[in-house]
Amino acid sequence: MFGIGFSELVLIGLILIIFVKPEDLPKFFRTMGKLYGQLKRAYDDVISVKDKILKEIDDAATLEEKNAAASPPKPAAEPPKPIAAPAPPASESVAEPPKPAPEPAAEPATPAVEPAVDPAPPIN
Repeated sequence: MFGIGFSELVLIGLILIIFVKPEDLPKFFRTMGKLYGQLKRAYDDVISVKDKILKEIDDAATLEEKNAAASPPKPAAEPPKPIAAPAPPASESVAEPPKPAPEPAAEPATPAVEPAVDPAPPIN
């Protein structure tokens, strides 16, 4: 039962008897039973939602496979041919590309000066 042996159950029982009054034990076990039931229902709900999602995914994959098998394969389309740029007229000369502008000289870094901090006045 949950990987708990008989000796562990006896130890848990002794601890319960020490910390929970014997008259409160039925109420304690009732509360624990309700908590266990709520946890089990929540776990079952999560599992059912997970199973439902997985089933929908499987159904969609099966439908996609059927559609792919039923439709004939499409012929490969030819890639578009590149359009050649028009050649410049022979009478015009080809201009030189513009030269990049020179980079401005880097300014020397000025050291950061921290403001002077007055020490705390002495305590008398």
